[in-house]
Amino acid sequence: MSGQILGGADVMDAARYQQVIVFMISASVALGVVFSVVAVSFLVIDGMPQLRSERIINKAMRSTGGKGMGQRTPATTQSCSSIVRLKAWKNIDSR
Repeated sequence: MSGQILGGADVMDAARYQQVIVFMISASVALGVVFSVVAVSFLVIDGMPQLRSERIINKAMRSTGGKGMGQRTPATTQSCSSIVRLKAWKNIDSR
């Protein structure tokens, strides 16, 4: 906006262009989020509809070559602990 004003354009036109740019950025972010949510929901929800977390865990294990989650950082430590909790729930369900 400041470049247009310094170039001699009308202030209202510059503000209008700035609003259009902000709305376009917001719309592209919203479309990206919607696309990501739909893609992930097709990946982890089966036909029943139930959440299939083993689809996520198996893919994570395959991407690391079956060697676990790699180095222990706070993010991967949380992921590993959630895997342990999931296995514990599966053992409870199988009884």
